Amino acid sequence: MRLFLAINLPEALKQTLAAELSRFDYLKFRAIPASNWHVTIKFLDDLDEEVSLLIREAVEPVASQFKPFELSATHFGFLNRRIFAIFLARSAPLYALYRTVDSLLAARGIAPLEDARQYTPHITIGRKHPPITQDLHAVRHFDIKTRAPLSFSASSLDLMCSELQPAGAVYGIIARYEFSQAAKKVN
Repeated sequence: MRLFLAINLPEALKQTLAAELSRFDYLKFRAIPASNWHVTIKFLDDLDEEVSLLIREAVEPVASQFKPFELSATHFGFLNRRIFAIFLARSAPLYALYRTVDSLLAARGIAPLEDARQYTPHITIGRKHPPITQDLHAVRHFDIKTRAPLSFSASSLDLMCSELQPAGAVYGIIARYEFSQAAKKVN
């Protein structure tokens, strides 16, 4: 199973942001269905059921260390020459969650430790094939035009699976870990 840990977005926010995608048709990227939009915390790749159980045991207590926190979409742009994304505002709780999960899974030998400086919170909304060849600075950031609320409360961490099918990846939630209203640790 291809597994990853993510924060899922509320449907209303997905719909608001999806309404703006036609502005970017000229970029000719392959759109990812809004139903698959999420904020990846840690990609774990192909793992078997035994490792999935270890991940669940490791991640469950993490959620109790965090209170729900706000995340805000800031702009559209290219993360690299292939990924078109919605970027998020800097968030101390999100980075703390990322570092906690990353360290915990590395300590248990489940996934390698990543360089936290490389973590760029975003929502992948499309992929560009072939990659863009023009200067990235010319197309990197696009304002979000809507005046609708672009913030949402992150209230859980989900262990997700990705199943590749001919029409594209289908994501499913394996386990949901709700953040605690009375977190044991300040975040």
